[in-house]
Amino acid sequence: MIDQLSADALALLESAAVAIVTTIDADGSPHMSSAWVGVEDGEIVIGTLDDQRKLRNLRRDPRIGLVIQSERINEWGLREYLVVNGTARITEGGAADLLQRLARTYIGPDAGCAALTAVVRSSCGRRRPCAL
Repeated sequence: MIDQLSADALALLESAAVAIVTTIDADGSPHMSSAWVGVEDGEIVIGTLDDQRKLRNLRRDPRIGLVIQSERINEWGLREYLVVNGTARITEGGAADLLQRLARTYIGPDAGCAALTAVVRSSCGRRRPCAL
């Protein structure tokens, strides 16, 4: 659950920072793609189309990793970031509503999004925040 995360990490998850999502391909190699993320009901969520490789990968193997880079620069001059590893849970339907909400964060208050088919929820496992 996200209750393990700091207030700064939660703020980053709820910001317009795009996440890099890592899933596992059938051959065991990592697959990385970008995604809008949010927090809903104590879980990190992304919405995706049914034909997306990341969703196919998660249906087969629910392990997931997220990296989100912050705008904040630390005392060494390095950009801070958040790494979250966990297990995904796919919820069929509801992605359109989620993406409409996320579009307001990422694009603007009047933004809309095409209908999507699945919501991916992740409860936190190991997490590795860098100064967040």
